[in-house]
Amino acid sequence: MTIARWATMAYFCEMDTTKVLIGDVGATSSDWALLTPAGIRYFQATGYNPVTQSREQLDMLLTEVVQVVPPGQALELRYYGAGAGSALLKEQIGDSFKRVYDMRDMEISSDLLAAARATCQDGPGVVCILGTGSNAGIYDGVRIVEQTPTLGYPLGDEGSGTDIGKRLVKSFYYGLLPADLHSVMMDVLPEDRYDFLKELSKSQHPNRFLAQFTRIAGKYKSHPYVRGLLARSFQDFITIHLGKQKKYQKINFVGSVAYYFCAELSASLAKEELTMGMVIQKPIEGLAEYHLAT
Repeated sequence: MTIARWATMAYFCEMDTTKVLIGDVGATSSDWALLTPAGIRYFQATGYNPVTQSREQLDMLLTEVVQVVPPGQALELRYYGAGAGSALLKEQIGDSFKRVYDMRDMEISSDLLAAARATCQDGPGVVCILGTGSNAGIYDGVRIVEQTPTLGYPLGDEGSGTDIGKRLVKSFYYGLLPADLHSVMMDVLPEDRYDFLKELSKSQHPNRFLAQFTRIAGKYKSHPYVRGLLARSFQDFITIHLGKQKKYQKINFVGSVAYYFCAELSASLAKEELTMGMVIQKPIEGLAEYHLAT
């Protein structure tokens, strides 16, 4: 018997057969873990952000979840999500799950707490999200005790995919790109800036629309111009979001930008005498580990 399997069985020996459903829910997609006496089942579903999306999107999410976890079961819910900060939005999410399941216990928390628990477990530390958007906070081993306000798109999200994509697009239309990169961007952007601005204004998710260009930065991240662009983006994130948190040397990260630009991000941290801690693309496995131990 593996250690993970033993830990799962030991966890359920101390409780009844109520299953634990853990969700890490973003606006586009969500990752889930179902803890049962037989082990852990991972699956994916659509996403939901209560701030920017309608209740119909939450209904769609639940429709996909019940295909894996049939309705009427006794569950403990551990839901982590973007936009799940206010009491009203938590209540809306909770009521929807209560209509489908026999809910024995429920916790609805922010995606930043998910990142903290996945990387730090029950120990203190600094945790950051660098994906389509960005966020950071200090975790005391139980809760987020301090964080810089996040302004989201279009005012904030420093260091994120949205920020990197925006910088690349601006460099193109301002005529700042070297000829080789300008040629690359010509293949993915309209030559007329007004055509681009029209596309951006019509997009339902302008942050994700801009973040898509981060793929080009990833492909050409060894290019001197892209290296400088990434360094400026990460430096802004460090200055704004980590300026008050330097008593912690190791900084933990969750998200695709941190994962795929780990070396570049680490170099920016080193300039501020900060050290990269744990870096994971998705927190769901770390969350499963956390809830097995608590």
